[in-house]
Amino acid sequence: MSYLFLNKSFMRTLLVIGCFVLTISNCFSQLRFDYPINTFDSCVYIVSYELEYQEDSLCSDFKKKEVMYLLIGDSVHKFVSKNYFIEDTIFRRMKSREEFSAFCRTPPKYLSRFGYQIFKNFPQGYLTHFERIMPNNYKYMEEMTFLKWKLHNETDTIHGYLVRKATCEYSGRSWVAWYSPDIPYSEGPYKFYGLPGLILDIHDTKNHYVFRFLSIEIPKEKLNIDMRGKEYHEISKTMFFKAEDNFRDNIGALYKQAGISKENIKHAKSKIRVRNNPLELDRK
Repeated sequence: MSYLFLNKSFMRTLLVIGCFVLTISNCFSQLRFDYPINTFDSCVYIVSYELEYQEDSLCSDFKKKEVMYLLIGDSVHKFVSKNYFIEDTIFRRMKSREEFSAFCRTPPKYLSRFGYQIFKNFPQGYLTHFERIMPNNYKYMEEMTFLKWKLHNETDTIHGYLVRKATCEYSGRSWVAWYSPDIPYSEGPYKFYGLPGLILDIHDTKNHYVFRFLSIEIPKEKLNIDMRGKEYHEISKTMFFKAEDNFRDNIGALYKQAGISKENIKHAKSKIRVRNNPLELDRK
């Protein structure tokens, strides 16, 4: 949720460690390694996308990239960042506090800007968004009726697949999608779905958020669409955005509690101010 930059990678590492320190200090005594795994479906395809995004709406010269996964099941689908997926797999294998402590002492290797897990058609007809905003875990649901697509006649080719153009309005942005009727899954990255074929590429018209298709693969071994059975507070989407804003407004106090120096807290505050360009602009 919250890594920033002081000479880029150093500040990112420092603040993520700060988040770990705060998390440990608050809940180490209640640390659990026996969370049940809630399984919703079996993964039949892994679709990889590269997400290129612009955090500062006024700085088009500075963009970042991250690989994202869409796990397609027979009925339930999951969207998550590759790094979050890897880190979650590591946590699941931990059996003791000693392993957890050793992990926290190691410089972070799998950093993700996107700490959410999005499940589509779970429960049936709904999308459920799970995410931690310190110090709590939250979830909210949306009925899967919010995308109204317009189909166009234009065609193109992406990685050898014939694709067709579609457009829609979503959360304050205009979006252009390219989908492949040859891949018969009405799915796509993030919360996008509902076209007669898999969405391979999609971007907003300002190119602030661009999802590019990388690959589609059958899992090499059995892979479930699941999550650890932590407790999540169910709230409305509007209240979730308010929790995000509250975290942003109080980041100084949180990092002070984590033992981060005043100088780096000041730097963190200045950097978080430029993170003013969320994918979803409609925050109500």
